[in-house]
Amino acid sequence: MKNSNKRFVSALLTLMMLMSLMPTGIFAAKPNGLTTKDGYLWVEAEDLKYDKDVFEKVKDKKMWSSGSALAVTSAVKDPVPAADEDAHIDLSFTADQNGTYVIWSRNTALSANGAGNSVYLSKDNGAYAYQGLKGNPEEPAWSQITSVKIKAGETASIRIRTRQMGNIAFDLFIISNEDGFRPSDQTTGLG
Repeated sequence: MKNSNKRFVSALLTLMMLMSLMPTGIFAAKPNGLTTKDGYLWVEAEDLKYDKDVFEKVKDKKMWSSGSALAVTSAVKDPVPAADEDAHIDLSFTADQNGTYVIWSRNTALSANGAGNSVYLSKDNGAYAYQGLKGNPEEPAWSQITSVKIKAGETASIRIRTRQMGNIAFDLFIISNEDGFRPSDQTTGLG
């Protein structure tokens, strides 16, 4: 009995050592099918898996890039969600190139620099933290959500949970590793 326990513990320790040598990004997120191409990804918010209890699909052909967006219908400001809470929107993606990827959102909010304009964001399966958004109720704006440095083939964990309702709606997300890339409605063909 003692030998079998020793072998089991030895095998378990060997497995743990081998796993520690693997790139961290491999186990950073559950793959959800999002992969960059040439270091770039454009994804419509309504095409992502999202929590239907806190988002609803809204339509406006003039305001939204594809005619639809995800509007926040329910939010919990306090307490800050635990790190293991499921995402309301999961933006986890696999990189096809090495680089620092910046995640952008085209969204509306209550005001550009005031109350009613934030979500909770978790990066690398870490704790959720406050993340401000730009925008106003009548006109979407571009908000830099976060950035992450990863290698080709690794998966970055990017999770969003609602924090406030204040006219927040997500139109689309752009993920890019291009130095200096900053989307606008003009550069993306939306304006």
